[in-house]
Amino acid sequence: MESLVTVPISKVQAIQRSGRAGRTREGKCLRLYTQEFYRIQMPASTLPEIKRVNLSQTVLVLKSMGIQDVLNFDFLDKPDEQALRRDLKQLFLLDAIDERGELRTLGDELAKLPLEPTFGKALLASKMVSRRCADDMTNLLSMLSTESIWLGISKADEARQATQ
Repeated sequence: MESLVTVPISKVQAIQRSGRAGRTREGKCLRLYTQEFYRIQMPASTLPEIKRVNLSQTVLVLKSMGIQDVLNFDFLDKPDEQALRRDLKQLFLLDAIDERGELRTLGDELAKLPLEPTFGKALLASKMVSRRCADDMTNLLSMLSTESIWLGISKADEARQATQ
């Protein structure tokens, strides 16, 4: 399962964010970190997202578009080759691609879903079992696909009172 980890912004992002203050009307940029933190602990630039995320869905979509050699695809920012190989292995284990790396019928179906392939396969498999199972799987995947399913107590109380 993927997890969203909070990390400090980079120096480049800090400069960009301060430039946004006052762009459309008068504004201020307040920074809640020390100069020492900025100078010593903040990375100079941000690691491109393609080097930080699971690429199995991207690989699946590329293959569904007819691009078979994803390891040599001309990405703007080249992802880590090991990560691509790991994602290809995951797709093989999910039965989305065959041993030659070609898309199977399941892989074609998974590429159409806006979900990670593991979630997509779970959803498709649940439809085969029963309608009740598919409903439960949809609820579970919805909870796993969002940052937080828990509302603050005051927000939950407000929502409950608004519906009464």
